[in-house]
Amino acid sequence: MATTVEGAIKEALFARLATLVLAPIHPVSWPNLNFTAPAGNRYLEARYVPNTVNRMLIDTDGPHQRLGFLQVNVRDGLNQGTRIDDIAGAVAKHFPADLRLHHAFGLSVRITAAPEPAPALIETTPPGVLVAVLVPWETWA
Repeated sequence: MATTVEGAIKEALFARLATLVLAPIHPVSWPNLNFTAPAGNRYLEARYVPNTVNRMLIDTDGPHQRLGFLQVNVRDGLNQGTRIDDIAGAVAKHFPADLRLHHAFGLSVRITAAPEPAPALIETTPPGVLVAVLVPWETWA
């Protein structure tokens, strides 16, 4: 369990992603954990992307506004049509605007807007396609 604000934010976001159920199943590649891509290259890749910390109050011990993104890379094999767009849409739908994620550390992470699926990127090694879904978040801590 996290003992810092940064760790708690990441754990809250990742815990929500872990509850996403897709058919067929898409395993998730988590940062700093061993992962072998399945045959067909169909899986999700979780990335925690903190952006900025804003000091809104003069109080030294006051909370800071922390902003960032959860980036979920949706990966699939080539020549699968719009299947990857449907999966990216399902990921986005799982994180609706104003969703609040609570962590035992005592903080709440709010999804600030609808997630944004990016245009598909074609990769050559291994061959496949990637759509990044950016989930914007905010917390005060």
